[in-house]
Amino acid sequence: MMDLRWKYSLAQILDKLTLKELMKTLPKKLIEPRTYYIKLGMSFFIGGLARIDYVKGTEPIRYTLFASENLPVTVTLTEDADEVYQKVINIIII
Repeated sequence: MMDLRWKYSLAQILDKLTLKELMKTLPKKLIEPRTYYIKLGMSFFIGGLARIDYVKGTEPIRYTLFASENLPVTVTLTEDADEVYQKVINIIII
């Protein structure tokens, strides 16, 4: 399920990054897809750039991400996501 209210274009996201952050998000080699098995009530963060919540459905899903290998992914329960974000955002650069 996608919430389009928060959809950004690539240009809008890039405008929010410093040059140092931008250089870390750009891939240095061929992008290899990363697939995550997500159950209802789980969330994941893509660096400090995006949060994806699985809040409605009946079955677990596979979510495939195409992004730079430099962008870390953090998976957590949706109920803990705000707290995890506050802890992790201070550690993750980007």
